[in-house]
Amino acid sequence: MAKRRLAKPPSAKEKRQAKSRWTAWALIGGTVVVVGVMIGLVVMQSGSKSTRGKAHVGSPAPDFTLRLLNGQSVTLSSLKGKPVVLSFWASDCPHCQREAPVVAKMYANYRDKGLALLSISVFWDTDSGAKKFVEEYRLPFPVGRDSDAVIGSLYGVDSTPNTFFIAKDGKVVGRVDGEMEEAAFEQRINSLLAS
Repeated sequence: MAKRRLAKPPSAKEKRQAKSRWTAWALIGGTVVVVGVMIGLVVMQSGSKSTRGKAHVGSPAPDFTLRLLNGQSVTLSSLKGKPVVLSFWASDCPHCQREAPVVAKMYANYRDKGLALLSISVFWDTDSGAKKFVEEYRLPFPVGRDSDAVIGSLYGVDSTPNTFFIAKDGKVVGRVDGEMEEAAFEQRINSLLAS
């Protein structure tokens, strides 16, 4: 019969090596988990960007009350029955600065045809910047501040300029993220008035 040898207890060096291997695998596993979580968050965030807010083309426009710079207030639902343009902007946005005269011209050309326009300075703008912007571009339509980001959240606004077109029945019929040229703006308004 063969003799069985008893296993020798590991040496201090072998214990350190085993601990070192375990630590390395734990670090690798932890890193994989952290990277996976980060990738998941990025994917979720980018996937939710297009579904953020309640204002989608074809859906009813979310109602809100806008406090105007002149101290009055206007509620979107009070404009039902009129075609409405919502224009979100920031005073320090170069695209908004270029678009402001176009928006003012469109309003001047179409307000007598029933067009309503609400101009909304976004929450990251300042009161003084918004007031200066209105004076500089002589905006002839109601202008208010979304200083608490409620309206921007309803409409999923995270950049400027952002323009929404709302039909007489209160449904969102168009959204443009970014600056619009005069011809494109005019085409959108004509379509809005025809709906």
